[in-house]
Amino acid sequence: MKTLKGYAYDARTVEALQAVDEPGVYQFFGMRGIGKRTAAEIVAEKMLGSRLSANPDYLMISPKEKNKVIGIDDIEDLFVFTGQMAANASYKVCVIDDADLLTESAQNALLKLLEEQAGQVVIILVAHRHLIDTVESRAKLIPFYSLQREEMKEVIDDLDPLVAELSGGRIGFYKSMVASNGYVQTVKNALKFIENGNKADLFDCLHVIREKDKASFYETYDLPLIRAFVAFLRQVFYKILLGASGIEFGFTPGIDVSKASEHYSILSIQAAVSVLSNAERMISDGRFNKNDWFDMLRFIAE
Repeated sequence: MKTLKGYAYDARTVEALQAVDEPGVYQFFGMRGIGKRTAAEIVAEKMLGSRLSANPDYLMISPKEKNKVIGIDDIEDLFVFTGQMAANASYKVCVIDDADLLTESAQNALLKLLEEQAGQVVIILVAHRHLIDTVESRAKLIPFYSLQREEMKEVIDDLDPLVAELSGGRIGFYKSMVASNGYVQTVKNALKFIENGNKADLFDCLHVIREKDKASFYETYDLPLIRAFVAFLRQVFYKILLGASGIEFGFTPGIDVSKASEHYSILSIQAAVSVLSNAERMISDGRFNKNDWFDMLRFIAE
C-alpha cells in the first residue's frame, strides 16, 4: 500500500499513476468508492502545475443529476475544450467522472474525438464498469484495487473491522459508511438480532430507522450502501450455514456465527442465502426496488 498526497492506494496503482505524464487517454477502472476520482484530480493538478479551481485548462464532466447519464451535449463541450490552446499550462486536462454512464451516442461521439484528437490533451475516464470496446482500446488502463484490512489500518485510526468488511477494502466507501447517519449502528443492530434469532426484530430494525418519519433502511440510504449490506448479509448467512453444518469458517465481524447457527435450520439458512444472492444480483443489474427489499425482509423474518 502506498499513499498519493495522503490518499491510500495499492502500490501497483500508485506506480501506474506516476507514469501518467504525457498527453493521451487513460481509463481509471475499479469499484466505486476506491478513490478513482480523487486520483484523477491529483494527477490533473500535477500535470497542470496548479490548483484545479477556476483553471481554464481543466474540465470536469460528470452525470447530470436529473437523468444520471452523460449525454452527447457534454461531449460537444469536450470538443470545444480540446479545440482550444492551453492558457497557462503545457496540457489541457479533462476528467470524465462516472464515464460508464456515457450514453451510447455519447461514447460514439467520444470515439470520434479520440480518433481525430491531436495535441497536448489528457483525457481521464473514471469508470466503474466497462465502456464500449472501441473506446477502451484507445485508453491506457489504470486499475484500482481494494486494500487489505491491515493496509487500511495504516491510514484509518481505530479501524472498525465490520465497516472494513462492509466496504470491501475501499477507503472512500468506508468513510461514506461512517458518515451516513445511523447506517453502521443499524447494521450492527441487525446482526445482533440475527445472532440471537430475533427475526421479527430484524424486520423492524431494517423497516424503520427513525421513529420520527418512519423512513425504511432502503429509503434512507443510497443503493451502494444497500448492496454492501445485502452482500455482507449473504456472507453472514453462508457462514452460519457452514457453522450449522459443522464446518469451520473465518472471522465475521459483528456476529458470533456459531451462536447464530443454533437458531436456524439448515434448510432455512440455505433459503436465506439463495434469497440474498438473488437480491444482490438484482441490485447489480439495476432491477431491485422497494418492493423487492420488503419481500426479502419478509422472507427472512418468516
